[in-house]
Amino acid sequence: CEKILGVFEQAYVGKPRCDIPVSAYDPLMTTVPFTHSCSNTMLWSKTKDLVHEYTSRNKDCFTLEDTLLGYCLNGHTWCGREGRNGTFTCCCPGWGGCENSPLKSFWKRASAGVSVQQEIPVVCQL
Repeated sequence: CEKILGVFEQAYVGKPRCDIPVSAYDPLMTTVPFTHSCSNTMLWSKTKDLVHEYTSRNKDCFTLEDTLLGYCLNGHTWCGREGRNGTFTCCCPGWGGCENSPLKSFWKRASAGVSVQQEIPVVCQL
């Protein structure tokens, strides 16, 4: 767990909170790859309730929030401060705050990681 946290924090700690590229999370995706046995990955945009209702009834389907990283980070906001150590959870940009926020960059990279690492069908509910 400490190794995962350290790799996670390398993406944003000490950096400007609106300048975290998606690629900053590449080492995290290498450290915690998506290795699940499910046959259907469901990615969603603005259909969270619908998709989660569906996956609750179809146990062979899952969402990103059902993975280790997705489960741990879902619903949380985090960021670093330029020149400062540590993770901050207040006054951080949310989903709409800026294009390269730690939050938005993480979820973009995680979504890409699920679809790229799996050689199985991916369903996207928009």
